[in-house]
Formats: sequence, structure tokens, C-alpha cells
Amino acid sequence: MSDPLLYSVEDGLARLTLNRPERLNAFDDALAYAWADATADATARPDVKAIVVDAAGPAFCAGGDVLAMASGIGSARALEELAHVISRGILSLTESSVPVVAAAHGTTAGGGLGILLASDYAIVGQNSKIGSRYASMGLTPDLSVTAQLA
Repeated sequence: MSDPLLYSVEDGLARLTLNRPERLNAFDDALAYAWADATADATARPDVKAIVVDAAGPAFCAGGDVLAMASGIGSARALEELAHVISRGILSLTESSVPVVAAAHGTTAGGGLGILLASDYAIVGQNSKIGSRYASMGLTPDLSVTAQLA
């Protein structure tokens, strides 16, 4: 199994690559915690002058991994904790003192939309699809989407 998030800092540039292409880079527990840790590190480092968020595979981020949530997490409390962890990473980007660039392609939804909205700049592929599916699933927007739109 490969790392769910690739994180590097080189020449003042922090790069975070969502790396679950087989699940359209949807957040599960492993990606959520790696995401929160990497964003906290990147935004705290004095040698980081810019942050780039991109993704491997055909999509930027399809939001939360609904299959992983249904099969592995179970409780409402666990889902709430997962959302909090992902939001913590998105908030780190929002509060960053250095420019944040999101390079999105393919599908961007849910938490991926939160990442785009938290970025100072978004570079989006011409045939990309960006949206929020919360309402169609009977949910209210989460993962910092509502706060970013306000």
C-alpha cells in the first residue's frame, strides 16, 4: 500500500499530493490524518514560502470515501472526528501566511472543494468538474465549505 499523501519541502516549496488515485483521492482515516499533519507542518515551517496541493490519478479529490466510512468507521462520533481532522488541515491552509496554490483536475467535491476554497490560487483543468454533493445526500456542507463560502 502506498502513502495516502506525498509530502515534501524543497527550495521553499511545500508540496502535498493526495495519493489515493484508486479512490479518486477521497479522504479515509489514513489520508485525513496524514493531511492534517502535513498541513500543520507546512504552515509552521519558516523555510516554506509557498504551498502547492495537487493530486495523483484522474481526480483531485472526490470528498470523503463513502465506502470506507460505511464499512470501517461505524459510529457518528467517528465520522464527526474524521470531519474535524480534515477540516483542521483545511483551516491550516486558510490561516497560512504563505500563498497556497491548488492544482485541481478531474473531479473535485466535498473536502476537495474545501481545499480549493481555502487556497489563495486555484489552477483547474479545463474539463474538471467541481461541485458539492452534500445536499443530494441529505447533509449540510462540511469540511470547511460553508465557512469558506461565507
